[in-house]
Amino acid sequence: MNRVLIAAAEVPMAESVQASLSSAGFQTAVVWNASQLLDFCKQHAPDILVIDLDLPGGSVWAAIQAIRTLETLQAVPIVGVGESSTQMVLDHARSVGVMKLFPKATVSHVLPMELQALLNQPIHLQEVRSPAGAIEAIAGDTALDRLQTLTSEVIQLADGLKLLVPTFGDDGPELFGYIDNSSVAIREKLGGLSDEGLRDKEIRHDFRNMIGSVTGFAELIMMEESISDDAKSGLTRIRECSRIFVDLLDQQKAEAA
Repeated sequence: MNRVLIAAAEVPMAESVQASLSSAGFQTAVVWNASQLLDFCKQHAPDILVIDLDLPGGSVWAAIQAIRTLETLQAVPIVGVGESSTQMVLDHARSVGVMKLFPKATVSHVLPMELQALLNQPIHLQEVRSPAGAIEAIAGDTALDRLQTLTSEVIQLADGLKLLVPTFGDDGPELFGYIDNSSVAIREKLGGLSDEGLRDKEIRHDFRNMIGSVTGFAELIMMEESISDDAKSGLTRIRECSRIFVDLLDQQKAEAA
């Protein structure tokens, strides 16, 4: 019997998906937030993961990336469920290892057949891992859209890490405060910016300084021996988002030249 872990943000969705999969012969378990999802995967090895991309309790994207580092789950099929199935969301999901994405309204009807198809096809590690550079596939209509997407994820990651701040060492709360404040400041500055604004050298310089603070303080916190693997995963993802942010600024610099 194939074992499916369902990570759901809402009880109705979990119940409908469980009923649909159980009637098709799948064995199911349910978790309710990103932290539970990662904890479960560290202790068990489900055959398929069905993950609500609106999952609370930290960044679902960071949790998926952390799962992909687990030796037993590097090639497990991951299916995403979301309210939105725009190209931007789809590209972002694929970049962290989600193989398919279904809208919540129809997922319980199509999932049994789709999961069986996934189990019957060979899966190659290079197709599901998030290789260096793959995360740059974050899409959007403009560079400004992509910067806003990255900033929103950093803020979400920071929110998910707040409960772990006491484990960040003596200076951890202050250092983390800089990450939190800088990311919010970036969001506010982006919100008042036009697409053409990114071509301004001084504006790009300001953003570089602000995102540099996020990266630098994340690296300092990660040097603390007391922080958990979950915290390291979230902080690592923050650094990745910051790096991509800078790459996008460099692209704007090149286009403005």
